[in-house]
Amino acid sequence: MLQNVAAVLVVAALSLAGKAEPPVAPKSVDAQVGGIAEVVVRAADGKKLGYQAGFGPDRALFTEVVSKVPGESKFWLSPKAAGPLVVTWWNVGEDSGSVTVVNGGSDPAPQPPAPQPPAPQPNPNPRPNPKPVGPVKVKAVIVEETADLAAARSRFVGDAKIQERWKANGHPGFTVLDKDTKDGATNATPAAAKPYIDRAKGKGLPQLYLMNAQTGDLLYEGPAFDDPAVFLAVVEKIGG
Repeated sequence: MLQNVAAVLVVAALSLAGKAEPPVAPKSVDAQVGGIAEVVVRAADGKKLGYQAGFGPDRALFTEVVSKVPGESKFWLSPKAAGPLVVTWWNVGEDSGSVTVVNGGSDPAPQPPAPQPPAPQPNPNPRPNPKPVGPVKVKAVIVEETADLAAARSRFVGDAKIQERWKANGHPGFTVLDKDTKDGATNATPAAAKPYIDRAKGKGLPQLYLMNAQTGDLLYEGPAFDDPAVFLAVVEKIGG
């Protein structure tokens, strides 16, 4: 009898020893309606992150964005209405997890009046400033099933506010790629389109990629937006 009890205790101890810690995530995040909150989550070492939003797209935009930190996952969440929003995180293959509650405010946060800058002082030894001035030049690429969404995408890209921002900030024009794009001469995917089409494989279309047009850095990757206002909010957040 004692031997049986000892065996059970050993098995239980091994089970507990092999269980990883739940993902590290903030317990609560504040976000204004129409604004964008950033949530950074880290799964246990060697584990893949699983997650589930307890709300639908009618309540909030929720999308994973590119993180340059190994082992870190980054998400953007934009409430469309007031009220709490719950996201559950877990290590894939395990049953324990953690929860983040996003507190959606009722109105955008009021902006304080802009401070008046001091009068510029003459510089006796002026030097050129090599840093670029102005917004990031954003290159936008959309991969989709063109036959299904051509009309809707044309209306989106042609939205007056999107066109106004693109013209004012000097962004390159949109590139829209069909997932089956082929070179007529070689019957192969064109080299310029291949990186985006390959990244979109196995994902729900349309997929959107926003890059720094000058450096090529990927600033956003995820589902394309139907709402021009949400799209422009993301462009604003990445500096464009």
